[in-house]
Amino acid sequence: MNRVYLNEVTSQMILKCKNNQCRKPFWSNRKWQKFCCRACQRRSFGRLDFAKNRKKILARNTAWRKKNIEQERARCRTKQKNNPKRNRINSRKYGCTEKGKETQRLWRDQEQNRAKMRAACARFNKNHREYRRLISRAYAHRKRSNTPKRLGLTVAQWNRLIIKFNRCCAYCGRYCEHLTQDHVIPICKGGKHILSNVVPACSQCNCRKNRLDVKEFLKRVLT
Repeated sequence: MNRVYLNEVTSQMILKCKNNQCRKPFWSNRKWQKFCCRACQRRSFGRLDFAKNRKKILARNTAWRKKNIEQERARCRTKQKNNPKRNRINSRKYGCTEKGKETQRLWRDQEQNRAKMRAACARFNKNHREYRRLISRAYAHRKRSNTPKRLGLTVAQWNRLIIKFNRCCAYCGRYCEHLTQDHVIPICKGGKHILSNVVPACSQCNCRKNRLDVKEFLKRVLT
C-alpha cells in the first residue's frame, strides 16, 4: 500500500477503500481503516454475511414473500415502472431460457390470451407495414434458397446496405426512393439470400436482370 503523508502534524495518508465496487483513495490518519465510509463497510460485510449464510437468507426471503404477496407484487410493479429499459433486457433474457419459452407457450395456449395475441399482432402489423413486408420477403427468399435464418439477410443489414449505396441502384446508379433486393447470383442458379449476394436495385433493373448473372446482364445492357 502506497502511503503519502499530507504533513508531519496531521500524519494523514492516502489509503484505498477495500470495497471492490468502490476502490476509491481517501485521506485518513488511521492506519487500520479499510473503508472510506460506513456505506462501503455495510455493503462489504453484507456480502460476506450472504456468502456465509446464503441458504438461510434465501429461505427467509422466500418465506417473507409468501406471507406478503401483495406487498411484493407492488414492489415489483414499482421497480419495473422505474426501470423500463432494464425490465425489457431481463424479459428478453428470460424469454431465451427453456423455462421462459415454456411459460410463453403455456400463456399462449390459454383461450383467454389468444384474442390478446391476435389483437397485438394485428396492431403491430398495422403500425409497421414496411417492416412486416421486409420480414415476409426475407422469409420467402430464405425458403427458396434454403438459407438458414442465422445466415440470412436481416432488416438491419439491408438498411445499412441502402445507406452504403446512397439509395442508388447498383446497376444504373439512379437515385430511387423504393429500392428492391436483387441477388447477384440468382436463387434459381444456387445463390443464397445472404449479405454478400444482395445489392439494392431499382425495379426496372431488377426486372430486366431477371434470372441472368451480373456478367450476362451487363453484356446485354452494354450491347
